[in-house]
Amino acid sequence: MNNTNTKKIMVKVVILDQSGDTTLEQEIDEAIKTAFTLKFTNGKNINVRSENGVVPFELYAQDINDVEGLLQDTIRFHQVLEQFEDPRIFITGKLVGGTN
Repeated sequence: MNNTNTKKIMVKVVILDQSGDTTLEQEIDEAIKTAFTLKFTNGKNINVRSENGVVPFELYAQDINDVEGLLQDTIRFHQVLEQFEDPRIFITGKLVGGTN
């Protein structure tokens, strides 16, 4: 049974790279898929807003084919993003200062 009263959670995906930044606004599941795809196909880093600022989101999945790991990561990612009224994912390459 579909609940039509469920509010869609929209997430801003901010992709920061050498050419500048691009912001996408996607439904939560699509935003998570975008982040995972960029992580595993382009080697990008996933960062999320937290109470302590922007922090890395570490994945359990070893690669894009790790179904069990991706499921666990998706559930955790949902929980993190749902905490905020205006959820954001920040996609980066290597950060300045040696942090990956």
